[in-house]
Amino acid sequence: MYVPACFVPAIGDSINFRRCSFLAAKILVVDDQLGIRMLLKEFFAGKYQVEMAASGFEALEYVKKTSFSLIILDMKMPDLNGTETLKKIRKIYAQVPVIMMSGLEEQDVYSRIRGMGNVQCICKPFDLEDLEKMVNEMLGEAKNS
Repeated sequence: MYVPACFVPAIGDSINFRRCSFLAAKILVVDDQLGIRMLLKEFFAGKYQVEMAASGFEALEYVKKTSFSLIILDMKMPDLNGTETLKKIRKIYAQVPVIMMSGLEEQDVYSRIRGMGNVQCICKPFDLEDLEKMVNEMLGEAKNS
């Protein structure tokens, strides 16, 4: 039987079942910067299950083995950039919603990802609440389709 981590409290802690809600959605955060990966993992902890990948190649390995509800993908990474990674992800898992993070202007990002399915972009630096709103909207849309 799978028991989410939030159901196993430390000694003396109380269980917050409402906050956990079975952690049904699983998010993959892909960024070559450890600080960004850790920030997003900590921010979404308790709301979603979060896995982290340091490169496009590592993300592809995760996607081959696990299904994700949503992927947050950095545009600029060494070796395999975000656009190339997204193209390869689409060959494996065509429907997964993706949020591209980029330091580029939003128009530039959209011109690169046009026609690649359910993809939104958020420009760095971004507000975590804006990202959370985007994640919630995309997961809601995916759930209803």
